[in-house]
Amino acid sequence: WGSQDRYVPGAVCQELNHTLPNSEIAVISRAGHYVPEERPEAVRAVLKEFVDNEQRWPYKELSPTVAQKL
Repeated sequence: WGSQDRYVPGAVCQELNHTLPNSEIAVISRAGHYVPEERPEAVRAVLKEFVDNEQRWPYKELSPTVAQKL
């Protein structure tokens, strides 16, 4: 979520976070609504950290090939 997003309020992010299992909210500073376009390196870093954390993948044992590709 972009810290300067004027279209989607933070409350919507909180609601999605509670609805989606294993989700987290990452607030990217100095970004508005189009975070991947405005701060691509910050988004990449957040996604890499999320994906690299093996504890987040409850189905890793069932599908190690898929988990490795991520």
